[in-house]
Amino acid sequence: EVAWRETTLPAHELGSLVVLWDSSEPMVLGNGGAHPLGCEALHTLFEAETLVATPLRAREAFLGLLLVNLNRTPPRLTKALRDVLTGIARQLSVALENSTLYKEALENERRSQELILARQIQTALLPEKAPDLPGYDMAGYWRPAREVAGDFYDFLHLSQGRLAFSIADVADKGIGAALFMVLTRSALRESLWVEKDPGRALTRMNALIADDVRNGMFLTIFLGILSPESGRLQAANAGHLPPLVYRASTDSLSSTVRRNMPVGIMPDTRYDTIDLVLEAGDLMVLITDGIMDTMNPKGELYGLQRLSTLVYEHRHEDAHTLVTMILDAALAHAEGQPFDDDLTIIVLRRTE
Repeated sequence: EVAWRETTLPAHELGSLVVLWDSSEPMVLGNGGAHPLGCEALHTLFEAETLVATPLRAREAFLGLLLVNLNRTPPRLTKALRDVLTGIARQLSVALENSTLYKEALENERRSQELILARQIQTALLPEKAPDLPGYDMAGYWRPAREVAGDFYDFLHLSQGRLAFSIADVADKGIGAALFMVLTRSALRESLWVEKDPGRALTRMNALIADDVRNGMFLTIFLGILSPESGRLQAANAGHLPPLVYRASTDSLSSTVRRNMPVGIMPDTRYDTIDLVLEAGDLMVLITDGIMDTMNPKGELYGLQRLSTLVYEHRHEDAHTLVTMILDAALAHAEGQPFDDDLTIIVLRRTE
């Protein structure tokens, strides 16, 4: 469509103007021209039988037309007139392109500022540091692949000295995933204040989210509730990567927690709670799939085997050091390849 003076011309009524789409030269339309005007709306708007149409182009893109009433008998497009119109059209094209680029720059700056604000809000929702619990050593890390992320991790002190910790991965990226992350974090915290059992908390959280979400978003999440004095750990898993658990008593590493259905897909999904006990020297490592899916130039994923080997070889390191080692190993494996996914890690060790 073409709009002029608040008048819109549908494409099928443009007549001979369509021949100028791929042209860059002025052309006489109407009486005395090679092409009939063929558009009654232009007759009315210009009160003219003959027009000179000069395409406005920038970088091969069609921007519009400079239309001039050729009030001359007989209508002729002289070289001098052609040169003048071509020059004017060139200047108009530059002005139009600059105006478009300026508007795009303003829009990009607005979006950039919105992303910066979204990143600040999202970062403020993450733990400033891991909790300081006697007898335990904990650390967490979060790195978005873009300005904002769909991953998150959280620590929340509950009644009777218990500590809830979670790690989650929204199955999307960008602003939508970030907003969904905020929604799910709030729903999780609300559910934890109501339900003491992690399985029931995830069941409640899933019902809250699945009823409200209509765009197909979902997330995987692992939720644990630790009773520090006894070392009892109740956990529930909604589709997330199972944790790696190192047992000091057997000097062994395992990953056995069942995954179950992600949150947000089916509102009536129920999640089971499993019971573990962390003894002195035991270690738990939780990650999002950005670590596992880190790819090198050969197309090889970092994978569970490399992660398991690293965790076992450095099983006696403190939590912060082990987090750094996992991240460094993933970065080294990538060999400079860009990360397509967020990276999130939690390490929890019982020290005594």
